[in-house]
Amino acid sequence: MPYYHVTKAPQPGGDHEVHQRGCMYMPAPADCLPLGQHPTCHGALARAREHYPRVRGCYWCCLECHPGPEPDPAPAAPAMSADQDEPHP
Repeated sequence: MPYYHVTKAPQPGGDHEVHQRGCMYMPAPADCLPLGQHPTCHGALARAREHYPRVRGCYWCCLECHPGPEPDPAPAAPAMSADQDEPHP
């Protein structure tokens, strides 16, 4: 069963990040709180929320619990010139 930690310092967006032990992106153990063993990252997130209100899983080791980036908005359609039938950049 994987062992999890949560970062003491929040990420730039304000979330504390949950990592599996051995993740190459996990900070030094002194910079994390141990969360113990959990069958999945969901249990580790629940335990981390006992310490911090905003938590998420690491993209690299807890992808199932990582919210992912926000989708980019659809690009705007190019403007049409009144005297042309082709899109005008």
